[in-house]
Amino acid sequence: MRKAGSLLAALLFVGCAAAVAVPLPPNVHIVPPPPAVPQHLAAFSGKWVGAWVTSTLVAGHVQSRDHILIVEEIGGPGVAVVFALGSGLGLGIPDPKPVWFRMNGRFVDGELKLFFPAIGSIKTYRMLPDGTLDATQEQGDRIERAHMVRAKD
Repeated sequence: MRKAGSLLAALLFVGCAAAVAVPLPPNVHIVPPPPAVPQHLAAFSGKWVGAWVTSTLVAGHVQSRDHILIVEEIGGPGVAVVFALGSGLGLGIPDPKPVWFRMNGRFVDGELKLFFPAIGSIKTYRMLPDGTLDATQEQGDRIERAHMVRAKD
């Protein structure tokens, strides 16, 4: 229980630090969702910042990596996003480099899911009542979490 409390405190601290050194493509364009998109899904549109935090503590340090998610376009269940990561403590990746890429996700039961079959990972973003996102990544037996806030730019 103590580890869980420490992880939660670290998650809140790291997740609130706006991702600063995260690369983004030069041509980001957020398209407002069409009126036919339900409001609870349209709320995902925009730029979100936070950090991925591991579910384990290593030598008393929290592993984290800055993260930006940009939901550029919502078209029914399909979603076009920019997924970007800064450098960080790597979450099990030796010497992680900052990276961004465009990909498609899907809404499943009101949650945004991004699938990474090459590494056996699924990232799930859930809208919370306060308008922030709770994100989880499942990869094998490891679970990582992120708390995302809407960017103010």
